[in-house]
Amino acid sequence: MSDFARNLQHLFVLSGKKTREQFAFALGLERTMLSKLMSGRRPPTPMHLWKIASFAGCTADDLLFGHAKFRSIMQDYTTRSNLMLLSFRSIKKSVAEFSEALKTYKGQYLVYYASETSPALASLLSINKVTKEGIEFTFVNPYRANDGSLSAYEYSGYMYPVSEFLYFICEQKTRDYEILSLILYKSRGPHVSLLSGLITGIGVKEDNTGWIASVPIIAYRRLKGIEDWQAALRNNELGFIAWDKLPEVVRRNLKTDRLVVDQTPHDR
Repeated sequence: MSDFARNLQHLFVLSGKKTREQFAFALGLERTMLSKLMSGRRPPTPMHLWKIASFAGCTADDLLFGHAKFRSIMQDYTTRSNLMLLSFRSIKKSVAEFSEALKTYKGQYLVYYASETSPALASLLSINKVTKEGIEFTFVNPYRANDGSLSAYEYSGYMYPVSEFLYFICEQKTRDYEILSLILYKSRGPHVSLLSGLITGIGVKEDNTGWIASVPIIAYRRLKGIEDWQAALRNNELGFIAWDKLPEVVRRNLKTDRLVVDQTPHDR
């Protein structure tokens, strides 16, 4: 069996695909052609090499190396990508891409969203550092308790640059039932001051019914960082903010649309 065939078999294992049909579809090959290539009955054409290398994030030459060398090369590769788990992506390449994004977006942002019947809510987004898993961030989302006091949920998660967007996904630090995602448009210029997008959350109520909500957001970059979010909450930098207290550029761009989908009870 050729080194290429063995290397292709190794890619199949690394890909996490359950069947060869799924693997062939991901590569853009016919199932029968993939079988011939994996068995060594058919040598690859330049087009085959291009398709497989594009999927794997390696070079065509890498695919033709001896099997031991190829396995060594692929130790740096994972199924992470700009769209996570859809295709191979080099960890080194991802980290380099994450680092470039961090240069532009690192820092703190006040994230505003609102409804037509209430003041705007100011949350705190902190984009922090690069890891192999993604760009780490934290999100502090204030809420008003039943007794009228203000507090906040703390979230942590990872951000990924995806095409023209920044995609964030996070979960509560102290509870395991709520997940938030944010999607922001990337800045059109080198200097970032205002980003627009959506925040979407899923959660579970006390009666164990679920909900999904999505609202537009504006992320307004802070020049001076907030070190103590609880103090910022007391000082009205975070929390519920009257419309006339918002920065003018935020008032001008913030939309008040809101979509809530409650869980539909099943017929019994």
